[in-house]
Parts: sequence; structure tokens; C-alpha cells
Amino acid sequence: MTNSIQRAARADQATYDLCKLMESGAAPELQAYQQLGDIVTIGFGHTGDIYDTLTGKMRKLRLGDRITLEEAHRLFDEVDAVEAERRVDFFFPKIPLTQGQRNALWSFCYNLRWRTVADSTLRGLINRGDWTRETLIEWWVKYRNPKTQFEEGLFRRRIVELCLWFGCDPEASHKEAWRAELRRDPSTKDIIRQTDPELVILRAETQTDAKRLADEKVKESSRPVEPVNTTSPVVEDPVKTPGGTSEPVVIEEGLPEVETPPVAPPKKKAQPYQDYDPATPEKDMALSKRFWGLLIFVGGWLSTLAQAVAELPFVGQLAGMSPFQVKDWRLGIAIILAGALLLWYGKVKAKGPVK
Repeated sequence: MTNSIQRAARADQATYDLCKLMESGAAPELQAYQQLGDIVTIGFGHTGDIYDTLTGKMRKLRLGDRITLEEAHRLFDEVDAVEAERRVDFFFPKIPLTQGQRNALWSFCYNLRWRTVADSTLRGLINRGDWTRETLIEWWVKYRNPKTQFEEGLFRRRIVELCLWFGCDPEASHKEAWRAELRRDPSTKDIIRQTDPELVILRAETQTDAKRLADEKVKESSRPVEPVNTTSPVVEDPVKTPGGTSEPVVIEEGLPEVETPPVAPPKKKAQPYQDYDPATPEKDMALSKRFWGLLIFVGGWLSTLAQAVAELPFVGQLAGMSPFQVKDWRLGIAIILAGALLLWYGKVKAKGPVK
């Protein structure tokens, strides 16, 4: 009976997304460029053949070629990521790999050339199992193209892969590793500042443990709560039934009645022309039909009387002796104005509030 090797089948999606971020930042390069030596690169670090839309065949990538964003993701998912998985299985075939170790080796094989991985000392250490934490860190960070403009970026990427190897969360690994520094003197090319990878890995492990504990707390708090019996209390009836059993009696306790103090009705605000009762015209004479009829009758009577009086000789003589010399039409106007004044007065009275 042979012992089966516990081995992760492929890198997880979080590592794929992290690789895209480390290769191209926020967005992939959609136009081919020459980054290092004679290597032409496009998309998320793709250096192989691309599909020619004119001929309908695959051809070698040339400087200046352009692709779409969808094509860049397709090249990563269907070509480059699959090729890196094959390299892991080819270069590290017979060793057990945890998910974190598989993620780290996949990123390592994705970033480096085939020949570089094949001839690496790191490959021999891992396959033989002849490694410790210190020796693994020492050799892993050596693959960074020393004394080039890409050295610091590759140094950070190697630390990310080490964090993944030791089981750290991909997000925490990237966050801590991208704070690492590696500086060389411009004239002598000697290293003048370099962050210790061991410290970065320890910080990433601490964040990973904290995140794991927080996730466990969230899972515990989100468990379904057991239902609580909220029925009324039940007591046994002391009176036995003929069958020898007792019937439960449910005690229904009602809420005590609360006497509410009487609320005084709101005071009714008096409004014009409201609450008027025609049967009681003494409340407002201005609104009574008899008042208006009386006013018109008296006005007409006064007008007729004035015209009749003006025809009398004695009154006419008095009018001629008067210094004002009031004519008949002026007297009529005076009567009309008096009637209008009475009508206006009655209207003003009618607009007041009814008491």
C-alpha cells in the first residue's frame, strides 16, 4: 500500500488576481513593448504567440502589436496561467504541496523563464526537501535581476511568494511586501538599504492570523439562533378527567386597564360667515334678509320723500334763500351716497366674527 501525496492541484483564484496586479498594476498593457533585452511583452506579462486577426493563425508577438482588454484576460487565463501550472508539475513533480506552497511556486514559474527555473538552485532544495526557513528565504530572494531597474520590484515579488509559501493571505502578503525597500549606491552599485524579508513575512503572518480569527468570530456570530418558546404558561388542572389524565389550563393574563384622563375638546375658533343661524338674526343684523329689505325700503322711501318735499313751494323758497343753493340732483346724489354708506357699513359688520 503506497502513501498518497497531499498535493494542491492548482493555484487559487486569489493568487491569479494577485499575479495580474503585480504584472501590470491597475490595467494591462494593450500594446506590445520591449521591457528587458529582446523580450517583447503584452497584456499581463504575455511573451508568447498571439492570434492574428488578418490570417486567422497564431504568430509571434511583435513590437507594436495591440490587443483588447478581453483578449488580455483570455491570454492570461487560457495560455499563461495554464503554462505556469504545467511548469510547477514538471519541475516539482513528486513533493507534497500545500495550497500556499502551490501558489508560491506557480507565481515563481509564471514570472521566470523556463531555463531559469530549470537551472535554479531553489528547485533542487525544494525537490530534495533539504531546506529550512532561513535557507529558503536566502535563495528565493536571489532571483531578482540584480543591479537593474527591475531589481526592487522583483525583490518585492519574491517576498510576496515567500509569504504565500508560508501560508499567508495573498492580500496581506502584497500589502506588506510592497513596503519593502532595496536601494543601491548609484556609483558603486552596493546595497545601501534592504528590508529584511523575515520581518515582512512575520508581519504578513500576523495579519493573516488576525484575519482568520476575525472570520471565525463572524461565522460564530452569524449562526442561527435557537427559537424561544413564547407561549403562555401552562399549569395542571387539579381536577382529573375520567380517563385519569389532567387537562392543561392555559392562563391568559390580560394587560391592566389604564384609565386615560379626559381630553378637553379644542376651542373652536370663530370664523366669518360660519355657524350662522338664520332663525336668530339678532346675532348679526347685517346678515339678516329682513335687514337688507328694510334698508332698501327705507332708502327708497327717503329718496321718494326727498323728491316730493323738493316740489313744495316753501321748501323751494328755503332752498333758494340758502347760501348753498342745493339743486334737486345734488340732493338725490346725497341720498344715494347715504344709502351706499349704510350698505358699506352693513357689509363691514357682516365680515366680522360671529359671536
